[in-house]
Amino acid sequence: MTPARFADRVAGMKSDREVYSALRILSDAEAIEDTRTRRDCVVRWIASPEQVQELAADGNGREAHTGRLARGPEGQLGEGSTLAEPSHLWPVLAGLARASAGGERRLLRLSRREVARWAGGSFAAARRTLDALQLAGLLGWRDDGERSGYVPVQPDLPISELPVDWERLASRRGLELRKLRRMERYAYQGGCRRRYLLRYFGEDFGRWRCGGCDRCA
Repeated sequence: MTPARFADRVAGMKSDREVYSALRILSDAEAIEDTRTRRDCVVRWIASPEQVQELAADGNGREAHTGRLARGPEGQLGEGSTLAEPSHLWPVLAGLARASAGGERRLLRLSRREVARWAGGSFAAARRTLDALQLAGLLGWRDDGERSGYVPVQPDLPISELPVDWERLASRRGLELRKLRRMERYAYQGGCRRRYLLRYFGEDFGRWRCGGCDRCA
């Protein structure tokens, strides 16, 4: 069943976006599992066997590569942001190197469960790690299977015991709603737009008008 059809069958659900949001929350909390993770994945090395063996070998050179691999080329994800956990990169890379005889086997078919074990047992971490290695230009990978669905990781676990931080989610939702309401007030308020923005950043000029926005002109 597609998310759109699922949304149509649930009372009070407005669109399939709500379904996708709920699946993302539960997946990030590892409360549900995408069945695609049970299928194989295909990995093709782009790096040469020499490069694979050099990166997978033990040594002091790993620290120099960790930040680049975790953040992407030239740190394109931004300062402090990472695509994958650095602690997962090297076990996954070492596992891929072993499975491919040091990069000599250029095309691999692997169980995503096996790759997940290399990443500490987390399917989400395995996916992020493969994405990071792909972004770094070391390999290319894809899921070998088209159908997907979601199943609970612990089917008998009560909803109240799901590993989801509901308080944090409620707080984030409240923050996003407040930001939305501020944008609505900015769009529909009848006063000076520049004054409104200055007030948002803590400056209040009373009934001052800029004379340049669409409300003042």
